Amino acid sequence: MHQHVLTSARNQHVARWLRLRGSRGIRRYRQCLVSGEKLVWERLARSPARCLELIGVQTPPSLVRRFPHLRVFCVSARLFAQLDVLGTHFPLL
Repeated sequence: MHQHVLTSARNQHVARWLRLRGSRGIRRYRQCLVSGEKLVWERLARSPARCLELIGVQTPPSLVRRFPHLRVFCVSARLFAQLDVLGTHFPLL
């Protein structure tokens, strides 16, 4: 398992994720962020191939082992707080 560590909001991935918080970003990239432990697990169970990235401060190893195709990104707590608009504190898809 290889985790990409991102700490800057100027990173292209972080910039895209920040745009995905709004409808314009969702339409532009044809992607969305999924948040909340229950929803993340449901989405991975129903259509794992459509899930591309896992974003978190700390990612549960069981999640990474079970879905090795996901690109795993570890971000700072400050950046994660900006992405986790619902305050779930669980990794995002």
